Amino acid sequence: MKNYSSKIAFTLAEVLITLGIIGIVAAITIPTLVTNISNRGYVERLFKTYSVLQNATNMIIAEEGDPAQWSWTDYYQNDGTNIDNERIVDLYRKKLKIIGECEPISDSIENECHVNPYDYKYLNGETGTSVTDHVNCRLFHLNYQFILSDGAVIGLRFKESNVGVFWGQPDLLFTIDVNGKSGPNQIGRDVFWLYMKKDGHGKILPYTNEPFLDNGIDQRNTCESDKKGYSCAYRIFQERKMNY
Repeated sequence: MKNYSSKIAFTLAEVLITLGIIGIVAAITIPTLVTNISNRGYVERLFKTYSVLQNATNMIIAEEGDPAQWSWTDYYQNDGTNIDNERIVDLYRKKLKIIGECEPISDSIENECHVNPYDYKYLNGETGTSVTDHVNCRLFHLNYQFILSDGAVIGLRFKESNVGVFWGQPDLLFTIDVNGKSGPNQIGRDVFWLYMKKDGHGKILPYTNEPFLDNGIDQRNTCESDKKGYSCAYRIFQERKMNY
């Protein structure tokens, strides 16, 4: 008579091999999955912050008219002469849900709104090495900075300063850190730029597909070429994802 009660079982060696294979696959795929999830979150936060800014701008336009008619002086002065710019900043202050604020500064120091500028990174992972790098003193340099209720930080910077022109910058630049002081604090990941031109009828655009030059360098392909990350907002707006 045949015995049908016997069961097929794996040997210990087979179990260990299977677990090893599963571990290898997990080690390869899990970091990628985590990165993709994080990147998707950065993209969603960027679009949310963009929407908040655009809605605030639209409300200001409804009250003040087209930005071409706004009175502003194109620069930040710390001597009290930039009252027109202060008024524009105050208009945004009233339309945004703000839980914290930092005054414009020219020093490379940490404050309530952002980490030490030298801790910010380019998309390629490098940090700034001189005072002309955006990732140190120029990242939030002379920005009026707002911390929003969702933790995002928005910096408003006008085109010129009292020491000269910020080349490569439109009339009004918005520096965006979608999660504030939380990491990775990296241009093209959680740090982006949006901008508005005086003659742009209030349309906020992702930086940049225009030939703005910074020290003579075209910034339009910095998400792909030198991996500095300046133009990554434009690429995200085109592809609707962080495909880099």
